[in-house]
Amino acid sequence: MLDNLVIILLMLAAVGVGVVLAFLTLPGVWLMLAAAVAIEILFPTHKVFHPATLITLVVIAVLGEVIEVLASAVGAGKAGGSKKSAAFSVVGAMLGAVLGTFLIPVPVLGTVAGASIGAGVLAMLSTRIIDRKDWDQSMEVAKGAAVGRLAATFVKISIAMLVGGVLVWSAAYP
Repeated sequence: MLDNLVIILLMLAAVGVGVVLAFLTLPGVWLMLAAAVAIEILFPTHKVFHPATLITLVVIAVLGEVIEVLASAVGAGKAGGSKKSAAFSVVGAMLGAVLGTFLIPVPVLGTVAGASIGAGVLAMLSTRIIDRKDWDQSMEVAKGAAVGRLAATFVKISIAMLVGGVLVWSAAYP
C-alpha cells in the first residue's frame, strides 16, 4: 500500500516538473516518460504502466517534437516563404527561446515569446536579404513563422498535459 502511494507521488512530481519544463520549451514530456520507466525498474513487482501505454505515449511525444521543430517552418512556407526562410525560422526559434529566457525576465513568457519572435525575425531577414523579397512579403513570412511557432508551443504543452494525465492515471489505477 505504501509503495502505491510512493509511486503516485513520484509520478505526480515528475509530471509537475515535466509540465513546467514543457512551458519552458524544454523536454518535459521526456522527463515524465523517463520517470515512468524508472518507476517500472524500481518497483518491478507492481507493473504500473502497460507497455502499450508507454509505447503510445512515446509515439505521441515524438510527434510533438516533430510538430515543435517544423511548425515555424510550415508557418513561414504557408505565408509564401522559401525553404531557406523556413529553415532560418527553425534556427531563429531555437535561438530566440534561449535569448528570450534571459532577456525577457518573465518566467515562461520570455522563452515562448523569444521563440516566436526569433522564428519571425530570422524568417523575415532571410526572406528580405536572401530571397530579395519586399518588406511586405518578408513581414508576412515573419508573421507565419511566429504564429506557427506559438501554435507549436501550445501543442507541446497540450501533449505534456495529456501524457502527464495518462501517466498519473496509470500510476493511480494500475
